[in-house]
Amino acid sequence: MFSITYKTMLAASLVAAIPFGGAYAAQVRHHPMQHAMALNPEASALVDQTEGVEQGIRDAVELHRIDGATASQLTAEARNIQSQAMRGGDDRALLGQLDQVSQDLRVATGQGWTFGGGGDGGYYPNGYGSSFPH
Repeated sequence: MFSITYKTMLAASLVAAIPFGGAYAAQVRHHPMQHAMALNPEASALVDQTEGVEQGIRDAVELHRIDGATASQLTAEARNIQSQAMRGGDDRALLGQLDQVSQDLRVATGQGWTFGGGGDGGYYPNGYGSSFPH
């Protein structure tokens, strides 16, 4: 009769765990910020939104829609928002800031729009602030 020793069980468990450990390490290496914020879905969503805006900035540069200085400024603003989200900043305020960066990107590429004279940040009707209606 065959007897399973502790050494055999240990070796089998290590062999079985290696693929899972590699997959975990790859996920952490490719998405370190998302992994660090797995317990905060709002911050994780904000990081995803920020990564999307940064991808839009890279695409705009590649298509020669914006220059390097504008891209650097917008990327710095987006990364600042992302770092504040990771430190536990006010998610709603940070989302508003990220929306402004996204709007600035659209305006810089010629695809944005403002209502009125733009003195109120482009909110309609002219005169309402960014906190309208809240």
